[in-house]
Amino acid sequence: MSLAPIILFVYNRPWHTQQTVEALQKNELASESDLFIFADGPKTDATEETKTNVVKVREYIHTITGFNSVTIKESPSNIGLDTSVINGVSEILKIYKRCIVIEDDIITHPFFLRYVNEALCLYENDKRIQMIGGFSFKIRKPFWYNKDVMLVPRCCSWGWGIWEDRWADVDWEMKDYDSFINDPVAIQKFCRGGDNMLPLLKEQHLQKVPAWDITWDYTRNKKNGLVLLPVKTLTYNIGLDGTGIHCGFDSIDSRVQHYPLKKKYDIRLPQYIKHYKLIEKRYKECQNHDTSFLNKIIWSIEKRIKVLFKKRQTNNQ
Repeated sequence: MSLAPIILFVYNRPWHTQQTVEALQKNELASESDLFIFADGPKTDATEETKTNVVKVREYIHTITGFNSVTIKESPSNIGLDTSVINGVSEILKIYKRCIVIEDDIITHPFFLRYVNEALCLYENDKRIQMIGGFSFKIRKPFWYNKDVMLVPRCCSWGWGIWEDRWADVDWEMKDYDSFINDPVAIQKFCRGGDNMLPLLKEQHLQKVPAWDITWDYTRNKKNGLVLLPVKTLTYNIGLDGTGIHCGFDSIDSRVQHYPLKKKYDIRLPQYIKHYKLIEKRYKECQNHDTSFLNKIIWSIEKRIKVLFKKRQTNNQ
């Protein structure tokens, strides 16, 4: 298996960066993987504290070992995360044709690199799949669904892998946005991954909140593409503590189910993964924080059915 290079984007959070790197170093395949680090520079109006932290991050990344190779690219000025990701990923994909991307606040499970690499190899020719994601919220999984992975209609920016051909044709300028925003059917299709997708896209279009991921989603949606995610998350964001540029304070602990720590890798990737509308619906409910009374009743009934189903399986053995 040809391993994809890892791209790490860092800025001014030394503690978060170190936690992220140390988790990556514990991954299977880390020592065989090439690591490229893109370090953004301070803004012109940056505080002394920010400037100091930028220096601390740069000092730290020059000490990193544990990978096949470490290449560091430091920007002399601040270009922002959005531009850093677009330019950095584009640069590496011109050479390697596939890559794995991590930002400076993402903690990865020891199986993360192997999972993404295997999925990038297995699904390279399945054009339905536009990205391999590492993070997933805990969805109300149907009792009959026994796969370790699922397909959803939304980008995953908290640890992901991608191929060059799924990245090269992204319309970063969203040239047909005006016709899209006046088409209710197109909007409904775009929002299959969550009701907040349209507000995010509008903000990106107005450049209020630069976000590469929602723009990427815009092209993915036009191509009817999907994103592969693990049912149990393999990454976790430690940057929801107010230190990030795009994320404020948030708590997602109650909404995730972590993949357990195991000695032996056991994530099953089917040769062909089917897209289920029910999985898509449950994923959207989770994105929307849908805890309505009706959904709670449905969930309770499904849990009872699942228990009965397991009992029947046990009795038949």
